[in-house]
Amino acid sequence: MTEETNVLLFVGRFMHEKGILDLVEACRLLKEAGVNYCLFCLGNGPLLETVNSLISKYGLKDNIKLPGHIPEGETRRYYANCDVLILPTYHQEGFPMAVFQAVGAGRPVITTKIRAAADYMVENEHCLWVEKKNPRQVYEQVFALLNNKPLQEKLSINNLALAEKFTAERIVSKLMQYFKTLTS
Repeated sequence: MTEETNVLLFVGRFMHEKGILDLVEACRLLKEAGVNYCLFCLGNGPLLETVNSLISKYGLKDNIKLPGHIPEGETRRYYANCDVLILPTYHQEGFPMAVFQAVGAGRPVITTKIRAAADYMVENEHCLWVEKKNPRQVYEQVFALLNNKPLQEKLSINNLALAEKFTAERIVSKLMQYFKTLTS
């Protein structure tokens, strides 16, 4: 019987602030620990050559796939088929669309505790937190999550419930209430 391959996902620009190099380093540690995984990195950017170089240096060609930039509308199948989204970002953005899409797909998330993620997500309820620029912690959180199916299921269920707060109907309803207060 072959061990199931864990499907990991990163979606974002290949730039330092998105944590892509930390993730590649964490993948080296996962391989050394004997974890069976495949990481899909959707995106491109200024660090693409560096990422490719590290993949070669660490012998990760079978573990890390770089399909390039995929239009957002075509990413759904990646979210639907991954076991976890990993985005160790420290880019100061609102609510990263990759995190929002993973939540909407009911997928566990490993990310940094910044901005809207920190406002809406709770550790061990929706996600696992990692510190910025800490590849070892990224590795440890991925390893822990992949070895805890009940936690994966809990995060998935909770993320589907959390996504309900962000449906178009709920957002429009709240905006309408807000606009009514402005016109009263």
